[in-house]
Amino acid sequence: MSWRDAYRKQAQLSLHKRKTSSIDFTVDAIDLERCSKIPKISSHAIIPLYDSVVAVNVMPAIHIFDIETCKVLKTIPRAEPSSVAEVSMCFHEAKKLLITQPWSTKELIVYDLDGQEVRRIQTTKVICGGRPSFHAFDEYILAACNTKEVVLWNITDTLTQVFALSHPEEVSSVIILNEKHIASATRTIGSVHIWDIETLTGVQLVNQHGDWVRQMITLDKNRFISGAWNSTIIIGDATNHTSCKLENDVVPYALLTLVNSQYMAYGDRNKVAIANNHLRELNVFTVPTEEIEALVCVEGKRGLYLVISDEEVGLVIVPLSSPNSTKETFSMKQVLWKAPFTDINFY
Repeated sequence: MSWRDAYRKQAQLSLHKRKTSSIDFTVDAIDLERCSKIPKISSHAIIPLYDSVVAVNVMPAIHIFDIETCKVLKTIPRAEPSSVAEVSMCFHEAKKLLITQPWSTKELIVYDLDGQEVRRIQTTKVICGGRPSFHAFDEYILAACNTKEVVLWNITDTLTQVFALSHPEEVSSVIILNEKHIASATRTIGSVHIWDIETLTGVQLVNQHGDWVRQMITLDKNRFISGAWNSTIIIGDATNHTSCKLENDVVPYALLTLVNSQYMAYGDRNKVAIANNHLRELNVFTVPTEEIEALVCVEGKRGLYLVISDEEVGLVIVPLSSPNSTKETFSMKQVLWKAPFTDINFY
């Protein structure tokens, strides 16, 4: 399969997954007494894997963790020195592979879901630590790199570069936008670039942030949203080449995550906001955190949750609606689980 066909297929799958996401659920079956503890760390990342399972980077290991049973399913030791905490991670959903790259190395390390190392792949570049910084689909990896490029690699046998898209500065984030476009964002300038996958040329440039774009997500078939350190949020449309800048005074330094096809969440420090995809019907909630490092939405068998990690507080899991809700409303008055990073109980 050509990379363009593989890219289009992945874009279709991602759109279908967003459209079919549900928000009705109950949370009363969760056993809080069986929750494990997460150790305090200097830096970390969380990515959703499948169902209610996430991967949590906690030096000196990556932990495969089920948020509904509050159990560590597998611990994957990391070989790097303990001082090298940062790692970029992505999940190859079709092949059930966790792909990682420590920020200090030019090497991709691939694990299966049992935690067994599958292969190591030497790279020529380091993948940036943005959110998200790379994607795996079919035999390809699309990555934001520290060489001021977005790179597509073929990893069938040996690593082969398919193309590189040049940027004016280091790229902080890249997303699979739709079947026709790739979207990327940069650090210092905070520009957002839309690329045509047929011609590999830029078709849209948004220079409205003026600061490091911390995260980008795909909203629907054509639209993206990006959040920057200076509290600006931009909603852009790759089809009609329009964008709207919103001054975000409520929740600064936004980290972003999709809740489902209609709602999104963004937050930092000790606040999380829930809004529809036009940033209307905004609800803001206080969560027991000091500085949110990672924010993801996970749909498990029992419901939909925000999973938040904080460098000082630990892991916070929050249900997004009250049990047996009859309409699309959100409530975060109950914190399901707040686990400090101390009192390690992984092994």
